[in-house]
Amino acid sequence: MDSFVALGFPCVKMKVGKRFGCVFDEDVERVRAVRGHVGPKIRLAVDANQIHAVPEAIAFARAIADQDIAWFEEPVHSADYLGLKAFCEESPIVAGVGESERTALGFDSIAAAGCRHLQPQTSLPGVQEILSVCRYADAHKLDLSAGGLSYFTSQIMAVNSESVLTEILLPVVGPLRPYLKTAPDLKDGRFILDSERAVSTSIDWELLAEKNGIASDEVFTPDDFRNTGIPV
Repeated sequence: MDSFVALGFPCVKMKVGKRFGCVFDEDVERVRAVRGHVGPKIRLAVDANQIHAVPEAIAFARAIADQDIAWFEEPVHSADYLGLKAFCEESPIVAGVGESERTALGFDSIAAAGCRHLQPQTSLPGVQEILSVCRYADAHKLDLSAGGLSYFTSQIMAVNSESVLTEILLPVVGPLRPYLKTAPDLKDGRFILDSERAVSTSIDWELLAEKNGIASDEVFTPDDFRNTGIPV
């Protein structure tokens, strides 16, 4: 958390539901410790990765309600819309849901269940699907954050608003950066997009060819890299 704050992130997120939700009190103390450490100015969210049943999720939300939590991500199973509705009716913390959706059509059901923080992913089928969720959130005054490949996601989200949160999972996204020829700069907790190019992210195919043992004078395409373990 120290490193995230030092990088200028205005919001940090932590995992809860340790040991499949079997150390409830320890999770509560971990949240309190992180809040005490980062201070009151940094937004703090928690993410249970769908581990809780509805009663446990509600109980946990109540136990950390005094810690000024920005949102409680995936408090119950993503397919349990009725459980989500029950959670939203009782929880003092806003639910954040949407990472498991594979079409924009599911987000109206999430909102109807009482979720006030939508989370579309780049796994949705196409940019228009993501933008439709953004427009839906804007029309219904719902909060929004988006994960996925952050260098790319940030460009989509910037079309909607400069203030929309883009999640960056540094252990996953960081190792990909050397394989990008161009990418948005990360400065003071914000992605700075290239004002001269419509798309700020491009892949360094030459470096990928070198790492994959393809001679530099060979003709290659993205298909050459499939099934090699290298993301394309």
